Amino acid sequence: MVAFELSTAESQSEDPSLLRGLNEEQQSRLTKLLDEYLVGLENGECLDADEIVSQNPDLGSVFHAYLEKLRALYGVAAGMQPTLDAPSVPLPADKQLGDFLLHREIGRGGMGVVYEASQQSLDRRVAIKLLPLASMLDSHQIARFKNEAHAAGLLQHPNIVPIHSVGSHQGVHYYAMQFVDGIALDAWVQERREEKMAEEIGNGSVASSGETRTESAEQKRDAWKQVIQWGIDIADALHVAHENGVVHRDVKPSNLMLDRSGKIWVTDFGLARCQTEMSLTRSGDVIGTMRYMSPEQARGQSALIDGRADEYSLAATLYECLTLRYAHEGDDAATILKRIDNEEVIPLHLLRADLPRDLGTVIAKAMSKNREDRYETANEFADDMKRVLRGEPTIARPPSIADRLVRLASKHRRVALAAALIVTLGLVGSAIANAKLATAKKASDENALRATRGELLARGALDRMGTRIAELLVDIPAADSVRRLLLLEM
Repeated sequence: MVAFELSTAESQSEDPSLLRGLNEEQQSRLTKLLDEYLVGLENGECLDADEIVSQNPDLGSVFHAYLEKLRALYGVAAGMQPTLDAPSVPLPADKQLGDFLLHREIGRGGMGVVYEASQQSLDRRVAIKLLPLASMLDSHQIARFKNEAHAAGLLQHPNIVPIHSVGSHQGVHYYAMQFVDGIALDAWVQERREEKMAEEIGNGSVASSGETRTESAEQKRDAWKQVIQWGIDIADALHVAHENGVVHRDVKPSNLMLDRSGKIWVTDFGLARCQTEMSLTRSGDVIGTMRYMSPEQARGQSALIDGRADEYSLAATLYECLTLRYAHEGDDAATILKRIDNEEVIPLHLLRADLPRDLGTVIAKAMSKNREDRYETANEFADDMKRVLRGEPTIARPPSIADRLVRLASKHRRVALAAALIVTLGLVGSAIANAKLATAKKASDENALRATRGELLARGALDRMGTRIAELLVDIPAADSVRRLLLLEM
């Protein structure tokens, strides 16, 4: 898709009659209609322009004028849609965009269309990205895009695709960057998935020799180290950007390029802020991006987004490269968002028992749902991955029992609250019962003490009385038998 800024003085100077007399509501409706028309073309559906005009007669002339502009600038025609069989769509030789001559389409998505092009003044090959049509009436957004692009263009790192220039031509906003001859990391992952599937089918139908299996195992034994080295390079690039105040916000396999020498490149740097604020009209792009979003990013908490959000996205990307499965499965944005927010990722060692246990701990730390539990900087993330490669102890530690309990309580808040209430009531009831038992025991002890004292007093009184009577009977001769009987009873 492409982007126009219909409200700027530049657009009006090119054709003042296009927007003259349109109010804010009409401009907004025009944006929506043009966007729906282009999305239909990308999906292989040619919307009837005459029918659209008949339903919006007040926008008829302006709508047709912009359709002509789209056809002139992009060769947009009914049914033009890249397919998996033909990902690159050749363009006419006269496709000129300022100083750039466009050759062929090399990528497409809700975030825009990318072309291979030549910069004529410097005679060099570049990649040109045209921005999507969404928000074409928002001049503030276009200005923000330019600022972000210029900031990203100042970044200097061997793994960041440099941005050469940012500009616009006849209302079309674009930026030119270094052309990387290679494939995106999502294509690399897809190739590994297909190889794994073919291998599983082959093992199930044809018995291969033990020697062949041994060679295959030896070749793949250390393949994970290359993935982690890519992760280290990406984390170093992210750290440089974060140190310069630029957060990528859209780290994912399709924004990471592998050139023919195996070097990893980070592209679309610093541009995701502008793009993610645009209305994403293609559900596939929403899902594809959301799979790698941090929880705070997926919830739209833009104030909380910092470099640690990029760490999360990088860890989710590495997880996919190592396991060949998404960290968060799901066919729609709502399901993925729920899993990002509530469900823990399957531990790495359960899917790849051959990998170091510390590697899974490092990835898990970078993918912590609470950003405070992640690495403070992307540099620390890179350092811990280096320790894994060297076989040294890592900063990341497996979660303790207390951590698991806290996480479990956070995940099941209602159950935790009910359990806490039950435990509290149990403790209160136990305290009351203990207090009653203590009171009863105290009363019992006091009664026993009084009984003992009474018994002693009674014995003393009886002894004294018997002794006294015996002494009195001594002087009476006839009372000897009575005196003896009294002493024996006593």
